[in-house]
Amino acid sequence: MLLQILALKGWQVTLQTDLPAFFVMLEADCDGRFSDNGFLLRPGLARIVYFSTVNDTAAPQFTLRHLQSATYGTD
Repeated sequence: MLLQILALKGWQVTLQTDLPAFFVMLEADCDGRFSDNGFLLRPGLARIVYFSTVNDTAAPQFTLRHLQSATYGTD
């Protein structure tokens, strides 16, 4: 799974995968809001998620979770 993060008036996170990923969720280490979260990521289709912070802070650290990692503890 590919994770790309850009800072453009908030944060833009681009996700891609070569295998289906179910119940994909992003978490941030600071308060804020995601444009979308908890979705199916299909092979070959990039998904862009935007994150806006409540406070202007340093770059947030993101954690990516999905069904397989939650169930088996693997990526």
